[in-house]
Amino acid sequence: MKPQNQLLAAHLARALARYVPEATREAKASGSAVPSELVNLAEFFADCARPRQDATWNAVSPPTMDAAGMTNRLLLTKREAASLLAVSVRQLERLVAGDAIRTVRVGGGVRVRRADLDAYVAGLAAPASSFRGSVTAKDQAS
Repeated sequence: MKPQNQLLAAHLARALARYVPEATREAKASGSAVPSELVNLAEFFADCARPRQDATWNAVSPPTMDAAGMTNRLLLTKREAASLLAVSVRQLERLVAGDAIRTVRVGGGVRVRRADLDAYVAGLAAPASSFRGSVTAKDQAS
């Protein structure tokens, strides 16, 4: 908001802040009600008059995490590792807690080694024949 508009909003907010309680008292005395639009308008101008911090890049557009940019990195944040595995950060933390994936400390932060992620994914691949064989054995037993 431009400074002159913010100043105008502040003046209107102050004027309405004084007027609305007075109008409320008069309305109660006469048995009527203050229009809700007047109260909403006072709240609107009060909100417009509050100084705001400029938007940061996080609020405007978070940086995108592309897998291509992460493939060359040795260490990844939890968020980046979760993104590569296509799971939530919480699910990644469960995998870490269950010792399926190891983490390392770098300075004050926790990182996941890319090699550990690759090893975890490689360990997920089970031969398809063992699954089919177990199904076939159950079918034959029935």
